[in-house]
Amino acid sequence: MSTGLCQNSSPNFSAYSDSSHIYPLIHSNLYPDTIKLKSITVSAKYPDVSYFSAYRIPKIEMEVHEERTLGEILQRVAPIYLKDYGPGNTSTITLRGTNAAQTQIYWNGIPINAAGTGQTDFSTIPVMSEDEILLLPGLVSLEKGSGGLGGSIEINNNPSWNDNNRYEAKIETGSFGYQSYGGKAAIKHKNLQTKFYTRYQSADNDFEYINNMLAEPKKEKRLGASNHQWLVGEDFYLNADSLNAIEIHLFTQSLNRDIPSPISTVQLPENEQMKLDDARIMASWRHQSKNQIRLGLKSAWTYNFMNYQNKLAAINSTYTMHQGFLIINASKYWENNTHLESEIRFQSQMARTANYADNITRNISSLWIKLNHHLGSFANLYAGMRKEIAESTSTPLLPVIGTELFPMATKNLAFYLAYAKNSRIPALNDLYWVPGGNPNLKPEISHHLESGLRFRQNLLNRISIGLQANAYSSRIKDWIAWMPDSVMISIWEPINLKHVKASGIEILIDIGGTWSKTSLNSRLSYAFNITNENEDDPQGRLQLPYTPQHIGNFSFYLVHRSFSFMYSMNYTGKRFTNYDESHFLKPYLLQDTGLDYIFSIKKLEIKLTLKINNLFNIQWENIAYQPMPGRYFHLGFTFLLNP
Repeated sequence: MSTGLCQNSSPNFSAYSDSSHIYPLIHSNLYPDTIKLKSITVSAKYPDVSYFSAYRIPKIEMEVHEERTLGEILQRVAPIYLKDYGPGNTSTITLRGTNAAQTQIYWNGIPINAAGTGQTDFSTIPVMSEDEILLLPGLVSLEKGSGGLGGSIEINNNPSWNDNNRYEAKIETGSFGYQSYGGKAAIKHKNLQTKFYTRYQSADNDFEYINNMLAEPKKEKRLGASNHQWLVGEDFYLNADSLNAIEIHLFTQSLNRDIPSPISTVQLPENEQMKLDDARIMASWRHQSKNQIRLGLKSAWTYNFMNYQNKLAAINSTYTMHQGFLIINASKYWENNTHLESEIRFQSQMARTANYADNITRNISSLWIKLNHHLGSFANLYAGMRKEIAESTSTPLLPVIGTELFPMATKNLAFYLAYAKNSRIPALNDLYWVPGGNPNLKPEISHHLESGLRFRQNLLNRISIGLQANAYSSRIKDWIAWMPDSVMISIWEPINLKHVKASGIEILIDIGGTWSKTSLNSRLSYAFNITNENEDDPQGRLQLPYTPQHIGNFSFYLVHRSFSFMYSMNYTGKRFTNYDESHFLKPYLLQDTGLDYIFSIKKLEIKLTLKINNLFNIQWENIAYQPMPGRYFHLGFTFLLNP
């Protein structure tokens, strides 16, 4: 998220301190370590974006679990379902009952969903403690782009102008052959800052499990599930002068994984393997004029390579994707509390694979206009419109409109109501895969209605309490689903088959407090969702497969002097594995805990960490026939130098 030109010299603007904007990220007030970015000399009165509901991942969560993937962290603190095929293997998320392709991921404002499948493998997205991660469910995702029928997730690499130079090294070891080595450095000189990070992780994932598929269930060891991953990234930030800022972000990674066989079949170690290579580069320029006009220019290139091998089936398939982006935006603020914003995005996709009849190039353009007006301290009005055009595919106009009401002058309590129309164009595999691709597919269209309330209160300047509750209803037509061909049953093809209705509620409660040298932070979230097909299930009784009705999690962090204690639990309800609800996976409750101890030797700070995952060693399945590990341990050492 862009917050203007940032430096530590002027205290007149904080990205989350103005209570009059439509940005209910209450968690920045609940966690005292939240970084607030400040402007140089001239800044707009309101932030760049306006969301009716959003969840910000607490910074403490990313610091404690930095070695985990984005999907694992989201599952701990947000109302999402992580569809996980096992440690180190593919994982996707279900957000508000939608499928994996209907959640959009943005890296510094650039969409990074795989153009072929339209999905994102969350096991390949690392998390750094300095990142800003926003979960934008439902209609609020339209502000960044179309396609997020369930919502979107933003990952932003922001500067830390208030921090000194620092260097960090981390070593972790754990159960099932887990090893992790990483390092970070942040260096600042005048108006220039750079951040570097790298990490290597590997694991055998040879955990034991109970195989209930056998006539006489017995304990077995998981075979052929190892993986190793290497990544490196660097960020550059330059405040060229009081009105201009430049950013450059670089990232690359390489991942190799063995894909284990389902326990319903014969185990074939090292039969299936996958190699993934990713690279991303982005450069941006922002200009803040003295007359409250803000201009931005962003250019990016992403590269994805995948090689899949199945020795038994004699498959050796490769897929290469290049994407280029150009984004131009402008905004204007007026003294009458009105904000106008516009954005033009150009995107080019180039796919090379033997699984398509030809090399594919697709160009996509998008226009976004937004108007935000504040009616004093009583109400905010918001309206936006997006239009997207892809080659041979055009989506309708996509409006969003809403209002936010503040019954109290302090704005501690807010109510909101909003409506939006969204659309997702078919992914390249849907259109061009051989055999089965369907070039006649229509875009998916959704209508979304949402309402909610937010409340936040500080008590005695020590305790912060936050509550957010949302209710939503979505109608999605022309849902794209892969189904067996009516003639060639062994061949699957995508068709616009389903009209789906998704509705539910979400509740999030945060409590934080500080006393002398002790602080605590806790979060409780719960989501209830009903998602079904209108045609095949007119009475709305059948829940779509792998869409749990109930999801909940709780996290607790206690810090006293040099000691830290953490505890979390995650509940996932029953999931049906087929459309007629004849088979299902049992609910499960996972509990994790851990301890940190920090001590210093001159300018060197050393942190010792012990984590126990799946504390009570439950046997559970996230995906049918894919066993998950029981209790396991991680032991870590972090060395931090502040010269």
